[in-house]
Amino acid sequence: MLDMVLHIVQPVEVDDAPATDLLEKFDMLMRRLQHEPYWRPTVEELARLTAISPSHFMRTFRQYTGFSPMAYLERQRIKQASDLLMNTSRSVLEISTALGYASSQHFATAFKRVTGMTPLAWRKSSR
Repeated sequence: MLDMVLHIVQPVEVDDAPATDLLEKFDMLMRRLQHEPYWRPTVEELARLTAISPSHFMRTFRQYTGFSPMAYLERQRIKQASDLLMNTSRSVLEISTALGYASSQHFATAFKRVTGMTPLAWRKSSR
């Protein structure tokens, strides 16, 4: 009886992993984002590039990465920014422009939201 009740209340595990060809398209998009950090695609554009609907794209992308597409894009840009801050002497303005941010202030806000530090504080702490 207990097994029957547990079967009813426990979620059924379903293998709903994205198809291999879709994962390959996601990987291609991720590589493009690494090489073109200034690229600002919409969810609709990303879905079109993977040949699926925007809602399906959102759901499967989150399942694959753990993040919404826009959160993933921002985290990738911040990761690149943190590397540039640590390994170059480029200014915050130069880095924010190279990564496609509209302003250094917008970049600093996004950077702090993800890392908990301002870009300059990050640079100082990494040295």
